[in-house]
Amino acid sequence: MYYSFPMQFLSTAGLATDTNQVITNAHLTTIEGYIDGLEALITALNSAVATAAKQDTTNAHLTTIEGYIDGIETLLGTLATSAKQDTIIGHIDGIEALLTTIDTNVSDIETLLSSINTNISDIETLLTSIDSKVTRLQIVDFLDTPLLDAASTTIEGSGGAFLTVVASLAADVKALRIADTTGAFIGVYNTANTLIAIINAGIDGEIPCVIAAGQTIKLRSLGASNITLGNLVIQFLG
Repeated sequence: MYYSFPMQFLSTAGLATDTNQVITNAHLTTIEGYIDGLEALITALNSAVATAAKQDTTNAHLTTIEGYIDGIETLLGTLATSAKQDTIIGHIDGIEALLTTIDTNVSDIETLLSSINTNISDIETLLTSIDSKVTRLQIVDFLDTPLLDAASTTIEGSGGAFLTVVASLAADVKALRIADTTGAFIGVYNTANTLIAIINAGIDGEIPCVIAAGQTIKLRSLGASNITLGNLVIQFLG
């Protein structure tokens, strides 16, 4: 006695065209195992004599066969379909498009960085050129008495006499470096008694001041009172 396997349970409608996918092969391997089990059960049934006891065994085998068939149907339901493949392909296309965009952006960034490096190099070259052209101011002269102590050398008020502090400048001057502790505003005058700079009260720094070499430098308070306290240092830079 032989039993034919009901093929309606093995419908292939909607299966993917590419049956070589790894996941499909794994499912087919499982199905083959089910079929091997069915063949073994059918062989046992064919060799059995129809007795009540054997019929019970046969029924049990048939129940097992039904379980196998249910498992096969379940596996077939999980196989990839053409529609699912189209969805996967759509996702892959999206990923490829994104990677293309990323690659373009990376290329643009590399171009920008190259341009920035070029600009930095140009700036460094320019700064080097500027640095080579800048003339550092040097000290070219001092007061005839380098430290003027107002306690011993009075700087008279605005109505008084000028105090000569440099008889003749040794070189052209472009700036004055001053340290003052008198706390008063002091005028700096040239040979012609022309005001050429003002020393701010308590200054400790530089002020621009162009004076030709050979000029006599004089001081006088801008206030009415004489200056009799504090010290004054002036360095002439050129």
